[in-house]
Amino acid sequence: MTRRLTRKSKDLACMRQFGLCGYCESTLTDSAQVDHMNENRTDDAEDNLIAACCNCHGDKTQHYRKKRNAELQAMLARGKHNKAR
Repeated sequence: MTRRLTRKSKDLACMRQFGLCGYCESTLTDSAQVDHMNENRTDDAEDNLIAACCNCHGDKTQHYRKKRNAELQAMLARGKHNKAR
């Protein structure tokens, strides 16, 4: 399966957040990742993408997979709040 998310889309997500992780607001490094907030890898809409540090992206994915709904919802709310700023 070919990924549709382009380097340009990833770079724009990072630039929109001024180089900060959407979840913890730490400065992003070259190892930053772009997360699909709704866990749907085919939904590349701008409002669904958030640049995240490796730790936050991994934590969010594990919360989703292990059905830790309270932690997942808290991260998503923080991410939406940070993106809106």
